[in-house]
Amino acid sequence: MVSDGIQRTARYAGAPQKYHATVSRAWVELVGHHVLEERIDDFDVFLDRNPALVDKRLLLRFYRSSTLATAVARTGWVEPDAAPFPWLTG
Repeated sequence: MVSDGIQRTARYAGAPQKYHATVSRAWVELVGHHVLEERIDDFDVFLDRNPALVDKRLLLRFYRSSTLATAVARTGWVEPDAAPFPWLTG
């Protein structure tokens, strides 16, 4: 649902090529992980407790930039190749 909204926004802005499937899903999964870790009703408090989520370089902890630059990653889901997501490390 989030990815559909991002795609619609990109199309509306006249830049559908800016949509990136892996980046969109990875961000949603990372935010979702932190939401499940600690239920916080206040968004500002949530961000204060999870500052990495506002770091635009966050995905580079999990993906090589060359991987994210591929057409496969832009159009579909690619698993992290630099480090696993936190919920996969046990």
